[in-house]
Amino acid sequence: MDIEKEGWPPVASDDHAQNVHAEADLQDSMKDVKPYLKKLRTSGIGFFPCKLNKIPDTGGKSWKGYGKENGFGIFQALDRMKDGGMVGGELPEGLIVVDIDRHVKPDGFESFKNIGISIDDLKAKTMAVATGGGGLHLYYTIDEPHPPIKSHPLASVDIKAHGGYVILGGSPGYTPLNNFEPQPLPDELKIHIFKQDNEPAKSEKPKPSTEQLKKLLIDPRLDPGQHFPDYESWFGFCQRLTATFGSDFKTLEVIATWSALDEKYNNPESWKENWKTLSTIDKYNGDFHAGSLSHGLIQI
Repeated sequence: MDIEKEGWPPVASDDHAQNVHAEADLQDSMKDVKPYLKKLRTSGIGFFPCKLNKIPDTGGKSWKGYGKENGFGIFQALDRMKDGGMVGGELPEGLIVVDIDRHVKPDGFESFKNIGISIDDLKAKTMAVATGGGGLHLYYTIDEPHPPIKSHPLASVDIKAHGGYVILGGSPGYTPLNNFEPQPLPDELKIHIFKQDNEPAKSEKPKPSTEQLKKLLIDPRLDPGQHFPDYESWFGFCQRLTATFGSDFKTLEVIATWSALDEKYNNPESWKENWKTLSTIDKYNGDFHAGSLSHGLIQI
């Protein structure tokens, strides 16, 4: 047999060559993820699978303690990320993430600039992850015990702490920027993130009724998909809402009504789990009015 005439050896097709290059690009993009995940595990973060809308994908089980109880570790996280899936990180005590958003104006970068703090300086000194839309996650350690944390200290800046979670670098749209360990929270951030002893106490105001809540918003049947880029932003908004109006069933019913209008937000099992979090919302010090204003939801 004339192997040249018979077309032997076979020549790789264009599709095959593209797949090989794509796989090589994927491996290259993941090379910095494994050491980053190792550092997170050393810091006490637990891993669990998430859906692309950032909702925990734990088959009805709680995401809290999921990694330890179900053997979901570094290699399982890497495999999921390589397949284009998201992975969440359960934050332990003593670790916080400064979540800087750029979806709305004023964005988080502008907020830091307005108080004279350089984002570039911050991300050059501690673990940092680029997030979708040009945002940023900065990882810091904090001493225990510590003063109460403000969950929404600046416009478009949220603080994720023990009891919450973040989407980890290596997930779609999330890229580790360095291989640093989380560093101690700098003093220049403490005065904004921690409640200060001399900070005036907020006066107690009577909480509005559900009817007053509905009148406050442009549309009581709010479609979250029209105002929020992802589930994480929407859930943060709900945290601020319940911090202001309380976590009784009436408030949760309004949230559920809104959520039902968009398939990304109306998963009953997810809400069953998240309502448990919202029912303990007293630990959050969110500003519902400021959050609503920034998302264009408040009429006044």
